[in-house]
Amino acid sequence: MKVLYVNATNNNGGASIALLKIVEQMSLKGHEVHVMTDCHSGYLLDELKKSNCTLHLVSCALNIKVASHVKNPLTIANYYRSRILSWIIQYRYLNTLIKKLQPEIIHTNVGPLTTAAKICYIKGIPHVWHIREYQKEFGFRMFPSFGYFKKLLFSTNNYNIAITNGIFNYFGLRDGKDVVIYDGVFSAFELNRQYIASKDPYILFVGRVIEAKGVYDILEPFSKFLTKYPGTKLLIAGDYSKNDNYYIKCVEFARNNNIEGNIFFLGIRKDIYKLMQHAACLIVPSHMEGFGFITVEAMLNYCPVIGRNCYGTREQFDNGLKWTGGEIAYRFNSEEELYNCLCQCFESDNTSMLMRAHEAIKKYTIENNVDKIEKLYKQILGKYD
Repeated sequence: MKVLYVNATNNNGGASIALLKIVEQMSLKGHEVHVMTDCHSGYLLDELKKSNCTLHLVSCALNIKVASHVKNPLTIANYYRSRILSWIIQYRYLNTLIKKLQPEIIHTNVGPLTTAAKICYIKGIPHVWHIREYQKEFGFRMFPSFGYFKKLLFSTNNYNIAITNGIFNYFGLRDGKDVVIYDGVFSAFELNRQYIASKDPYILFVGRVIEAKGVYDILEPFSKFLTKYPGTKLLIAGDYSKNDNYYIKCVEFARNNNIEGNIFFLGIRKDIYKLMQHAACLIVPSHMEGFGFITVEAMLNYCPVIGRNCYGTREQFDNGLKWTGGEIAYRFNSEEELYNCLCQCFESDNTSMLMRAHEAIKKYTIENNVDKIEKLYKQILGKYD
């Protein structure tokens, strides 16, 4: 089977990691894999160069409008000038690439990227669209409109993959045609990981320091928690900018509450699994998490998880409760509940919860994920062995 994957960014976010794992597994299954992605360097591009796929690089941009808070006319004009140029380039490039490769399936990796769906709609080519985000989480506003995006979602030759039931229902996707396939986070052989019962006195957050990820919401409960456990540290592992207003807001809170000596911004780390193995807990405070790679990875490494009880995080917790008969993490809906969860986590024996969590995440293997994606491709093409 010849498959062309279409992507727009090369960062190290969940969508990029998921695509990399799909490409690797599809190649192992013997399929001819092509990937069109942005030509600018980054994590995904560096990793794809090591994999067994054919790369096609072009200037790419997501089909989203300028952020609503931007009011300067010159800034807005420059934004659309550069975006429209990029959209034209990637449209022409992809159109030519499709004529050259004649792929059997074209698969767009993220929701806010309409180029491939548009071409496939016109040409009647089977198109699979991975819907990974609620879009509002990052303030996305589809260009030219959300209505046009929905039209493409529900076009005859388009098949959607939602990464959770929540996203499936949010966009009103079609039973019998569109499917829910949970992301593959790790290979099955990785399940056999070391369980470290003795934890170090630090709380871990992993992710970008942006409002959608909810870092600031941790700080008040953590400040209160320090009055009970004064030696505890909060490690924030993820990308941030010292000039960003949200980062500055977090730093100012720490300074004003005399807890800056307990909070450490680590930046991007390559030893996340090791940090998880030794952490007293991982906090997932995201407001609209699509799926939550970090939650699964923490559970893989026997790290207690405290997560906001909403969207993809809640769905994972609910799945775990259904599959194992018990809670697999601590849930919170407010800052007061987060404080209580921290106390409970530090003061309880979490062994049973960690074992249930580790059992539940067996559903989220790369092999399981790609088997289901491959099955969808074959259903679309009417190919069965």
